[in-house]
Amino acid sequence: MATHDYVIANGTGAAVRSDLNDALAAIVSQNSSATAPATTYAYMRWADTTAGVMKMRNGANSAWITLYQLDGEYTTIAIENGTAAAPAFYFKDSGTDTGIYSPGADQVGISTGGTLRFSISTTATTSTLPIVYPLGAVGTPSITFTGDLNTGIYSSGADALDFATGGTRRVGIASTGDVTVYGGNVTLNAQGDLRFADSDSSNWVAFQAPATVASNVTWTLPSTDGTSGQLLSTNGSGTLSWATDIGGTKIEVGNTKAEVTDTGSNGKFAVTVEGVESLTVNSNGTTTLTPSNIIKSGTAVASTSGTSIDFTGLPSWVKRITVMFQGVSTSGTSTVQVQLGTGAGPTFTTSGYLGASMAVASTTGTAGEQNGTGFRIYANSVAASVNHGNIFISNLTGNTWSLSSVLGQSDTARVSWAGGSIALAAALTAVRITTVNGTDTFDAGNINIFYEG
Repeated sequence: MATHDYVIANGTGAAVRSDLNDALAAIVSQNSSATAPATTYAYMRWADTTAGVMKMRNGANSAWITLYQLDGEYTTIAIENGTAAAPAFYFKDSGTDTGIYSPGADQVGISTGGTLRFSISTTATTSTLPIVYPLGAVGTPSITFTGDLNTGIYSSGADALDFATGGTRRVGIASTGDVTVYGGNVTLNAQGDLRFADSDSSNWVAFQAPATVASNVTWTLPSTDGTSGQLLSTNGSGTLSWATDIGGTKIEVGNTKAEVTDTGSNGKFAVTVEGVESLTVNSNGTTTLTPSNIIKSGTAVASTSGTSIDFTGLPSWVKRITVMFQGVSTSGTSTVQVQLGTGAGPTFTTSGYLGASMAVASTTGTAGEQNGTGFRIYANSVAASVNHGNIFISNLTGNTWSLSSVLGQSDTARVSWAGGSIALAAALTAVRITTVNGTDTFDAGNINIFYEG
């Protein structure tokens, strides 16, 4: 281990010989030393035993260049980045413009013919040319994944692309563009469309699932084509088949349907509800309604207790209500009145009733009362009054209603007439029979209603 300044000083023969021997020792040991030689020259070598590397002085004799490790490895050798046209590593027979270089920080590139073809960085691997893979097979796809070598992409033949999972072919794309799914199901999530484009792909038609599906449904298509005019029909269990139209056009759900029947001369349009033909429009222009389906009767209520009797839950399509009295009387002399209600509660309107009532008796003459908190249906009542008859409430327009009634008493020769109207704030949903003071109680008879659209 020696270094030398490579300057032989004048001296005696023995001294000169010793100095020459020291210089030769430095040369043969590559100036090996734990510290750099004190005197250096351009391109001089130094075996740095501290760092374990071979170094060479640069051409300017201003710094050391690391060449390789003293143990023969080259892991710490620094070379120039190079360029695509002049890569740092090139191959003798391929020319100086084909090899490996670094395009930038943390990047390695491969160039051929002076052009970058392939690069690797900390974020991506990029190729400027096609990457050619072997065809592969269903069990050994060409492009696969760590730890799952039988799942990936391969080619089953010319111009074909295939996808495999678990060594089984799942999807194939042919040279014609045909896509085949080999087993399994295709799911379009979140109401995704199944679209079919027109000839120039400018527009399309599509199928889409409803917003909410309570349970999974599968429809199995027929195995053959139907005949002209046939329709797809379901058996209710998901199996579709071709069915012949029964002679008309209809919309049908269960026992309810709307159907047009064309017989050539006397066709008709009919609406059937729960198996009963409720509405029929005939070819001569006449319309037939089934009465049992347009007039709805309530449940009779015994008017023998309570300060009011309510009929609620009237449908929005109601246009006329009939209230029927049979032997109705109260415990006091307060006039019986009718009030109309709105909303689900309901809320009964207690003001704004216009009109009046009048009573005519064989013994006492006439009497009358103005409406106010309700429609007053007979005047100057007494506790023993027992009334029979009908009250008619009709829709004038919107939420405006009118009332007329005729009631006769069975306890004496007395008849009461009433008439009036009111504009409600909302749709009518309920009818109440009560008294003006609201405290007299009903003590006899029955009351019921029916309503119609």
